[in-house]
Amino acid sequence: MPELLPAYGVLVSVLRRRYTHTYFEPGTCFETVLAHHEFDRALRGLVFSAIEQFEVALRTQFAYHVAHEHGPFGHEKPACFVRTDKHAKLLKRLHSEIDRSSEPFIQHYRQTYDTPGQLPVWMACEVMSFGALSSLFSSLKQRSLRRQIASLFGVDEKILVSFTHHITLVRNICAHHARLWNKTFPIKPVLPKTAADARLVESLHIQAPAKLFNTLVMLDYFLCRIGADTERIWITKIRRLINEHTMIDATVMGFPTDWRRRLAS
Repeated sequence: MPELLPAYGVLVSVLRRRYTHTYFEPGTCFETVLAHHEFDRALRGLVFSAIEQFEVALRTQFAYHVAHEHGPFGHEKPACFVRTDKHAKLLKRLHSEIDRSSEPFIQHYRQTYDTPGQLPVWMACEVMSFGALSSLFSSLKQRSLRRQIASLFGVDEKILVSFTHHITLVRNICAHHARLWNKTFPIKPVLPKTAADARLVESLHIQAPAKLFNTLVMLDYFLCRIGADTERIWITKIRRLINEHTMIDATVMGFPTDWRRRLAS
């Protein structure tokens, strides 16, 4: 970011002229603030890239299993979901998004097929928001269907439903460039007591359920389960980022003292 350095220099001089240490914690300097900003920006980028892989896998699983169980328009059937009123609101928003879309595959579908008027589930999943996908998944009436969807991820369907709800919030934080690193999440995931790989349970930090550490552990686990990162390159980048930013207090992100061992297992 060489082109931004002159601007940073101007801002530093302005801060030093106009403000006293009364407004900051003792020992605070602009370089410390900038280091935290750069760390958070890099962290958001890494987390968002992992969420992208998780999201694609969940969309694929949802579309595949719903279509096999209830047909290509299973997502449109109120009887397949727990609350028909909530389902109707979700469909209304989805249909509005479809009507506004100019995606070539939607235009081709409309030009080729007269009935039914709505998209099959594998197309609808390409258009619906991640929040809508999370809501539809959690609202499926058949627990066996939710379990089929969760089977790829190696956890119970209740765990996946909870994590999907949580990661929707984390995704929005990353997408809107909000602060992530020391966030206390109001929507925290239910932590699994069992999993296809017991090392997941051993790596989690149950004393800090609303902090980022557990989100990172579960994302790493899911990336491996779906085959998106079998070499665990992503978590290596996370570890490197934290090791390089020595002034960042990892404990406020819910990192335990043995976090390096847990993230390596």
